[in-house]
This record gives sequence, C-alpha cells and structure tokens, in this order.
Amino acid sequence: MALLLSLPWVSAWNATFQFHPSHGQELDDILINYTSECSSWVFGTFDDGSLVQDFAFPVNGSGSVDLQDYLNMGVPSNSTLYLESNCELNVTVHPRYGIYMHPPEVRALSTEFRLVKIPFKKTGEGRFEIETPWKLVAVYLESHTVYDNGTYVSNLPLRVEVSWENQSVLKTPEGRGTYYWVDVSDWKPRGRVILKLSGRRAKYIDSAYGYALVPHREKRQWWLVYNYKEGYYFGDGRPWREILIKLEFLWKGEDFTLASFVTQDEEKLSLKVEGGRVCLEGPHLKKCGSRIPRGALKLTVGFQSGYLWVLGGGNVYFNEYTGTEAAALINLLWGVPKDDRYSVEIHAKNSSYWKPKKRMEIGLAEILGGSALVISLLALYLSRKH
Repeated sequence: MALLLSLPWVSAWNATFQFHPSHGQELDDILINYTSECSSWVFGTFDDGSLVQDFAFPVNGSGSVDLQDYLNMGVPSNSTLYLESNCELNVTVHPRYGIYMHPPEVRALSTEFRLVKIPFKKTGEGRFEIETPWKLVAVYLESHTVYDNGTYVSNLPLRVEVSWENQSVLKTPEGRGTYYWVDVSDWKPRGRVILKLSGRRAKYIDSAYGYALVPHREKRQWWLVYNYKEGYYFGDGRPWREILIKLEFLWKGEDFTLASFVTQDEEKLSLKVEGGRVCLEGPHLKKCGSRIPRGALKLTVGFQSGYLWVLGGGNVYFNEYTGTEAAALINLLWGVPKDDRYSVEIHAKNSSYWKPKKRMEIGLAEILGGSALVISLLALYLSRKH
C-alpha cells in the first residue's frame, strides 16, 4: 500500500452525476454506495454553480458514504458530482431532497418604536417649548458659537430645567463643541414640555430639539429577530455576502457589542464599542475607528465585499476590510439595556456557504505522509547497505 501511494496519481476510473432539484426543493444529501476491487482513495468535486467543494474518502471492498459528512449541502440549484479513483469501482448514488427553507434574500424587523426628531420653539432667551403626544428620551441643545472672547463656550456652566405636567427635573447637559444632550429617558416627558436654561452658557444656545418614541405599527418578524434581555439575536445563521443593518437606540456610555459575526472560516468577529470608540476584534486583528456620541442614535452597519462599516448622522465611525467574503450575523446591541433598544432592521442577501471541511487536504496529507515514509525507509536501507 505504501509503495502504491508513493507512485504518481493515475486515475483509472471516473464518473459524473447530475442533480436537478425541483422548484421549492434543495439537495440535502447524497448517499454513495460503492464496491472496490482494491484499496484506494476516491477524490471528488461537487459543483453547485456558485461554490466548488473538494473531498476525499478511502475505499476498500464495499461500503457507503454520506456526503453531508464531507460537504455543505442544502443546495437549491442544479449541481454536478465528479468522482475519480485509481481503482475500478462500482458506484450508485442516491440523492435526498428536502424543502428549500432558506431563500437567497432575507428581510427581518423587530421594531416597537421609531426615534423621531422634533424641534422645540424658542419662546424667550434661554427658554424653549414643545407640545408633543410622544414620550421624549433625549433633548439636544445647539450653539453656533464655539469661542467668545477666547473662552471655549462648552466650558461655561449650563443647567437645564425640564418641566412637564406639574413635574420638573434639573439636569446638566453633556457634550462638547456645538451641541449638548440631556438624558430624560428615566422620565420620558410628554405633553407641554418646557426647557429653562441657566448659567453663563445659556445665552449662546440658539436652538433645541428632542428625540421622541413614536410607536411603530408594522408587524414585527419576531421569528428571525429575537429580542433578549442582553440584546438582539438573528435567527438565520447562514453566511451572507451583503448585510445592511439599521439600528435605533439610546446609548448612555456603557461598553457593548454593536454586532458580532462568524466568518466563512468559522472565526468570530465582534464590532464593539469600548470607551465610545468603535473597534473590530477577531482572532488575529483589532482595528478601531472613531467615537460615537452619547444619546439617541440611528446607526447603519453594513457588510459588503469584505468591508465592514458603521455610519450615522452623516459620519463614518468605522470602515475596514475584514478579509472574509461572507459572514453570518449572530447578535446586535449586546449589552445595551432592553428599554433603550427601540428598532432593528436587517436586510441580508447573496447567501453563501461555510468553507468546505478540509477532507481533501487530509487525504493528500496522508498520501504524502505515506510517500515520505517509503522514501525515508528506502534511504535508510541503501545507506546501511553501502
């Protein structure tokens, strides 16, 4: 056997089989029954039109092989199986078809509220009002003045009194630059809401607006997106070449996982927010982008042609090449409190496959290993003889 394996591979037998699933069917498995005249290896290639997979298995006498143990099956398209061996074989193949449950494109939605931006009306210096039937979770203040007489305006003191329905709360806005936000998610004021500003920075505030929770009336596809306490979980575990995700949530500064994926090589990639910065972490990489702002966020996460990006409010927070052509989406907003997550939309298309199990490489390794052993023993014999 070892001497045979050390010789160049010569195909003495080959066969080709075609498979044609009917509409609404997929090829789930192929059972191969064989009878061989000698001990050998069978090498095979399975081509479904979009992916070519190679495999190998040993034969000796009679036996059978389930190709679902070697290949990624579940193929709805026409496909071809090619087998070859250096030993004569008698082979019969038995395809097993099932119902095609995985369309090449998926849209999933889990939405209770939409974040809608609504403006306040300025009714006096340092005073803004709004009349809204919807609950507010965040209030924003804008200033067109960055410096005044050499003083950085955002360093000046500012307090905001938010009052509504005989209630009021006094808050210190967060943020720097030209806009500041006030977290009112613990109270969610609505009706007639009044902002009263005080402090040296108050006179520099030009406008105000809020983000309200507007109930969403469209039916949610809960069978694809699961809203757990820890975050969203996506129920379709296939790798996709294109994924577009729209997220609406309130971020108060905690570290969390924006999205996590599994690549075709079965390696996990996590898009995390740590200290406000968006970073991609994997087994052999860590790449970071810019920081996201605290407050009401509407972000878009995209994956296409190996690139992963995060956009929001006209800003690019992350854009890097991942090194994988397709990835399976696992979860979203993992670590953001459930009450602060409002909406997720997922559009995935061009489904792909997990990379083939490396049976072909294993078979070749065994063959090459056998050849190396024969050569080593022959060299040892000759050296002792001389």
